[in-house]
Amino acid sequence: MTNPSSPPGRRALVVRGGWEGHSPVEITERFVPFLKEHGFTVETADSLDVYGEADRLAATDLVVQCWTMGEIAPELSRALAAAVRAGTGFAGWHGGVIDSFRGDLGYHLLTGGQFLMHPAEFVDYTVELGPGRAGHPVTEGLADFGVHTEQYWVATDPDIDVLATTTFPADEEREHPVVMPAVWTRTYGAGKVFVSAIGHKADDFDIPEVRSLTERGLPWTTDGSARRFAATGFMTTPGPVRSGVNGSPTASARRPVRPWPPHGWRPAAARRLARAESRSVTAARCSPDPQFYYRCGGGPLLDMGPYYISALVHLLGPVAMVTGAASAPRAEREIASGPRAGQRFAVEVDTHVTGVLHHTNGALSTLLMSFDIHGANLPRIEVHGAEGSLSLPDPNTFDGPVQVWPARSDRLQPPPVSAGHERAGRGIGLADLAIALATGRRTSPPPNSASTSWT
Repeated sequence: MTNPSSPPGRRALVVRGGWEGHSPVEITERFVPFLKEHGFTVETADSLDVYGEADRLAATDLVVQCWTMGEIAPELSRALAAAVRAGTGFAGWHGGVIDSFRGDLGYHLLTGGQFLMHPAEFVDYTVELGPGRAGHPVTEGLADFGVHTEQYWVATDPDIDVLATTTFPADEEREHPVVMPAVWTRTYGAGKVFVSAIGHKADDFDIPEVRSLTERGLPWTTDGSARRFAATGFMTTPGPVRSGVNGSPTASARRPVRPWPPHGWRPAAARRLARAESRSVTAARCSPDPQFYYRCGGGPLLDMGPYYISALVHLLGPVAMVTGAASAPRAEREIASGPRAGQRFAVEVDTHVTGVLHHTNGALSTLLMSFDIHGANLPRIEVHGAEGSLSLPDPNTFDGPVQVWPARSDRLQPPPVSAGHERAGRGIGLADLAIALATGRRTSPPPNSASTSWT
């Protein structure tokens, strides 16, 4: 694998196997040069066991799967889902992605659909772009087109974003024509998923529109991914989390004026908990013009919350509910430096905020963000669980060491660096933009993404 400290590129893992009728090696090999040309380091795997390599998945931006039918071990399916939920993109076509592991319901929830049947022979049909989807990065500039191949009848999740459809005509079984999703995307936690039902045979991809849809869909799953902007401390953490270092996690994030919540650990069994704390009075003490911190639109939650909450969502998955309380212990503040030192001004917002984030996977994250704590001797972030603890760096600085304290050990141990960019800071986003411009890939963040901080 490429050294994690290499310049910010992207890593793709192509997992292929299963039924040979879908030519998993031949077809995936068609897309390897494309991925390399667009800045990906590409690895291939012919075993599903790769999904059990937590550090490897944590360092992977995109998984391209072409594995028809077969069975997957439950722990491998959960590990794959955890990786996507944490931000790894997942993409594929036809039976290699939506006729995989037919008995695994959790996998079907990840892909957003499952193949049910197709007509006995190849048929001519039209792939129609979904209404209002002409501006989507995957379909932009494309028009409806015809194919002669298998036409998939699929069961889909109502939460997918359908980009293109195909219509089954009325026949002796159906009184009316039935419109069926053919290409779709979805978000899954912090990750993005692309699925095309087209691609039974290699020459399906000789059709320019089929090729274009696929070549756009694969990198789309990584566009705007938070992992591309993260340093080694942030990106190394998912490995210990997913490998079960801390079992059922309890995360604690602490930082003066900066809250950071952690990301999902082995989402298997019991409840998890996370806590993020932010405390400081440096805003009024250090800035010569600090009033804006204390006016409407300011306060510790909006000032530093995005860093910590983005990290918590990245580590523990999306949030379903929030409970909390807040206060403003002091009605006025005093400017401590600059030409206006000694002047006082009114406080208009709450400066001490506490809350609990209820993640959809059962994890609980507690937050404390405050401008009312003068100092503390607490770690930036800690994540605790049944099998160990993690000490994590400050997400506002984008870098720092990770320490693991296994339950049966008497000391902290640094895990090996497995992902991210050494000595990375806020400029990593600018570097990523430069590489995107040089390689021609998109840089736009995913819509409604809570896991991307553009700073």
